[in-house]
Amino acid sequence: MLAFSVRKRLRDFTLDLSLEIGTETHVLIGHSGCGKSTTLRILAGLMDPDQGRIELDGRVLLDTKERGRTVLPEDRDVGYLVQSYALFPHLSVTDNIAYGISRLDKGERNKRVEESLDLVGVRHLARAMPGSLSGGEQQRVALARALVRRPRFFLLDEPLSALDISTRVRVRGELKTILQGLSIPTIVVTHDYEDARVLGDRIAVMDSGKIVQTGTAEEVALRPASAFVAAFTDTNLVGIEDGRKMAFDPWRVSVAREPAGGEHEWRIYIQDMARLGAFVRMHLGGNEGPSLLADVPADKMGREAYSLGETVYASVTPDDIRFVAPPGTQDQTDPHEKENS
Repeated sequence: MLAFSVRKRLRDFTLDLSLEIGTETHVLIGHSGCGKSTTLRILAGLMDPDQGRIELDGRVLLDTKERGRTVLPEDRDVGYLVQSYALFPHLSVTDNIAYGISRLDKGERNKRVEESLDLVGVRHLARAMPGSLSGGEQQRVALARALVRRPRFFLLDEPLSALDISTRVRVRGELKTILQGLSIPTIVVTHDYEDARVLGDRIAVMDSGKIVQTGTAEEVALRPASAFVAAFTDTNLVGIEDGRKMAFDPWRVSVAREPAGGEHEWRIYIQDMARLGAFVRMHLGGNEGPSLLADVPADKMGREAYSLGETVYASVTPDDIRFVAPPGTQDQTDPHEKENS
């Protein structure tokens, strides 16, 4: 169990958060500059909090109330994958991985390196140099280097941000499998909800140094605590007269050239389109309608041949709508509960 409560005054806000993480992957998600990476640096021992306590399985790594009660970074049993991967360009893959365990005897060192190569699936690259590797291969080598020390907790700072979209999808699945097999407290930092959804057993949404909602990916997506949280899950939000917002997912939005005549329908423009696997994501807006995301099956796109700038009708059924209450209230329900109350 990794348990911590830390507080640090930063330039624009005060970082103030507490979490307990078991043998699971917990994702911190939020805008750039909200304190996610700072949290990792504090946990790794690379930055001191103004106040705080960090415990790992009952062992105190830091306690600001007790002078001198700080375990050095190299003694914290932490694996830390930095955003840039930071591979040494003049060392082979094998030597990069072995760098952090150079104090071990040669036999044990070689054994651990081979285990790490196998764990991340890059044994065939053992003699390669970093400059010859793809982005996905570099990520896996950096992952192996972080894990070869057999850490008791693991920190990953934007592990997929340097990858192109197609590589990202593949590597994300591979990384999920690896993390599930570790069975140690793991924290992943990202600003991408899809990364958080796939990798995280639990998600904590951060804003200006504080956690504004935590839960499983499904809980956060289905019951966002605020419009801010909903925005991170790609949830559509449409304001209504009583101050609440209707929330619905992009794949719930139907797009057609003719109106369906439903209660929740908008005449709207196609502003952008992008292929996302089996779907095409449409960015819709204009015509005095709301800005919406719609995930349209690729086979339908092939039949209908929609084009940029075209006027369409976007609609959603009442059953697919949740409500997000105004700040400071807890009134989140579905439309039928309101109608029948």
